[in-house]
Amino acid sequence: MKLNKFVFAILLFIFMLFSLSVFAQTYNQPYNQPYNPSYQQPAPYNQQAPNYNQPYNQQMMQQPGQYGGQMMQQPMQQPYGGGQYNPQMMQQQPQMMGGMPPLPQPITNPQAAFATGYIRVIGESEAGQRRYAALRAAKVVAQRDLLEVIQGVTVAGDTTVQNGLLVNDVIRSTVQGFLQGARECGRYYDMSQGVGYVCLEVGTKSFVTTMFQDPNARQAIFNAVPPAPVFQPQIVPPAPQVYDGLIVDTTGTNFRPALINRILNEKGEIIYDPTKIAEDILAQRGCGDYTNEIGKAKAILSERGVRNPLVVKAVGVVKFTDVKVSGDDATAIFSSNQKTNFLEGAKVVFVLK
Repeated sequence: MKLNKFVFAILLFIFMLFSLSVFAQTYNQPYNQPYNPSYQQPAPYNQQAPNYNQPYNQQMMQQPGQYGGQMMQQPMQQPYGGGQYNPQMMQQQPQMMGGMPPLPQPITNPQAAFATGYIRVIGESEAGQRRYAALRAAKVVAQRDLLEVIQGVTVAGDTTVQNGLLVNDVIRSTVQGFLQGARECGRYYDMSQGVGYVCLEVGTKSFVTTMFQDPNARQAIFNAVPPAPVFQPQIVPPAPQVYDGLIVDTTGTNFRPALINRILNEKGEIIYDPTKIAEDILAQRGCGDYTNEIGKAKAILSERGVRNPLVVKAVGVVKFTDVKVSGDDATAIFSSNQKTNFLEGAKVVFVLK
């Protein structure tokens, strides 16, 4: 029995030695070799193993769609309010120094405002304010600037809104209420300076119609118009063509857009008097439109169904707002209006310089 146990122990020892020998031949060889820096672990199925010899994140930066690569290829997000100024435009504009976007040009001259169709101002806050306070202060400044421009709009002759209408408390509240509805055309906060910028716009057409919708303002506007005789030719020759609209080219004169612009002949007699137009027409269109090109004037009238407008050239101006035309043009306007009544519909466009 003892001999059998001894033989069994020897056999077990030989088996263990054999197993250790096999184990050493199979697994001990890599550990006996020097460290291989190019050694790569086997890649999972259908995947390419990363190259650990490249600098950190280099491979990811070269591959779009992965973390690092996507961030490097896309521009950094602009600060609050950065990028282009007008939120309605999608195209980014180039940045100015300091990351501040280019601001739109203000339009505060009344003549330019009537030609473009809107007044635009940019309010700027004091420096060193937080974003909310700076933008709020900038908007208040912009509203104040809008009021100053509106005050300089001509009513008729040499009378402005400031000295002709705002003496009335009701009209003043109407103007202030109109400015409260100004459209915000952009905003920007300069974090480095703590300065806010707010752009506000109001349409000149909407301001004119707002004033004519208010009975008090409408009557005050009419009172500012100086009296003049009405043009009435003794003989009305037939119009050579059928004209259904009127374009008055005022370039080369010192004509000034106003809430009331009349057309006179060379004797100072009234051919076109907006105070005689129906209230609903004035409240919808005002006394006419304004632009800086005859082609644009025709496009404006075509939207109102005008197919063949009469184009006349102004020969002078009375008190900046009343246009003078030649005797022949005055007769042509009168006779043409007898057929199509375009003056009663305020289908008139003044072309500005």
